[in-house]
Amino acid sequence: EISQTCLTYLAFEAFACGGACDEEAFTARLDHHVFLDYAARYWGAHTHGVQNDVEEIAKAFLKNDFLTACASQ
Repeated sequence: EISQTCLTYLAFEAFACGGACDEEAFTARLDHHVFLDYAARYWGAHTHGVQNDVEEIAKAFLKNDFLTACASQ
C-alpha cells in the first residue's frame, strides 16, 4: 500500500532531525533521498479509504514535530 510506504519512508531516522538548516542542506537531502519529495507531497492523498493500520502510522507521524517539519519543508 503506497500510503503506508510513504509514511514509513517519512519516518526514517534520516529525517528525525527535522527540516534542513539551509537551502544547500535541503537540496542535498532531496538529492540523496529521491523519494522524499513524492512521499511528503502525496502521502495524504493515498490515505483515503485505507485501513486502520495506516491510520495509526499516520497519527504517529503527525505527532512527531521533527518528522513533520522535514516533510513540510
